[in-house]
Amino acid sequence: MKKKSAAQKTGQPSVLLRFLSLTVDNLWNLLRLNVVFLVSCIPLVTIGPALAALSHLTAQMVRDNEEISSPVKSYFFYFRQLFFRALPIGLLTLLIHIVFGGGLLIYGSMMGAGTGYLLLCSCSLLVLLLTGGICLHLYPMLAQPNEGNLLANAATHALQRMGRTVIAVLIMIGLLLAQLLTFPVSLPVTLCLGIALPALVGSFAYVDTTV
Repeated sequence: MKKKSAAQKTGQPSVLLRFLSLTVDNLWNLLRLNVVFLVSCIPLVTIGPALAALSHLTAQMVRDNEEISSPVKSYFFYFRQLFFRALPIGLLTLLIHIVFGGGLLIYGSMMGAGTGYLLLCSCSLLVLLLTGGICLHLYPMLAQPNEGNLLANAATHALQRMGRTVIAVLIMIGLLLAQLLTFPVSLPVTLCLGIALPALVGSFAYVDTTV
């Protein structure tokens, strides 16, 4: 791995500066990870292993403050290694996010018709925040073979980092919604960084960046 920790020699930078620095240093790696993620998600049912591999590598970027060598090779290594462990989790969370993400869009467009739609829209957003916050910690944990009850550990981890988790999930939802609502104009962004960049945002909530 190629060292990229010069910023640490002058003191701990802010989260925003670290994010910008890591994004610039790993721009080419993030682009390649984004492409292989999209390719490996073509059947859609493989989204669980794809998210597990991607989130593990972006968490590694944040934790080590380093550029990943051979990101494509590393991605497919973890994709294969975590395939059967992450597959059912991915299918379940995909279903939840499709249902409540669709509800958020539909009820959000109908809020002017009555307060009931505002309540339904709020409930959909709350479910997305809760499940998204847990998944943000669950997927990178899949690469840790000694984890016991993954769901309980992920929920506990999310609660311990509640502030940064909520902020990260809101940013991630905002980035993904912006791409969805501006499609097909946003297609080049989606193909280049549309998934890898939100994953990097999520890793700042998962990894303890204070040490």
